[in-house]
Amino acid sequence: MDERRPIVNAGTPAGAGSPPLRPLPALTPETRPFFTAGLSGELVITTCSDCGHLSHPPLPVCSSCSSRAVAPRPVSGRARVEAFTINHYPWHPAFPPPYVVAIVSLVEQDDVRLTTNIVDCDPAAVHIGMRVAVRFAVETDDAGEQVALPEFAPAPEVTDV
Repeated sequence: MDERRPIVNAGTPAGAGSPPLRPLPALTPETRPFFTAGLSGELVITTCSDCGHLSHPPLPVCSSCSSRAVAPRPVSGRARVEAFTINHYPWHPAFPPPYVVAIVSLVEQDDVRLTTNIVDCDPAAVHIGMRVAVRFAVETDDAGEQVALPEFAPAPEVTDV
């Protein structure tokens, strides 16, 4: 099974136009590729065609070589937990406690960090260095557009044969 396939969270309880289950990002020309690529199971990060440097959040020029030849490109979706917190307070009805907010670094370039949720495991099992893989929570915004929010779950261990 492809770990990057979208996980549909049923959008909103009452359908399009009702309040989202959780706060959603605004879809702008700069953010749309990142927040919609997950609908097809891909995590995309702005990548420089000239030097290969990855940038997140998206920038109009490469932060490494200043080239304007940048575009969103798929990455593996594999990452490592760099920092995390377990929230025990109900800050928002969409996030019943306990839940994990984490900073993960992508395996392709460890200075590319995403703030995300760690899902599908006991919060007490999350640890620094934990290998995780992307999955997507699909929500529907107020305009009826689907947004794919990247979340990360424990990655299956890979062993050499």
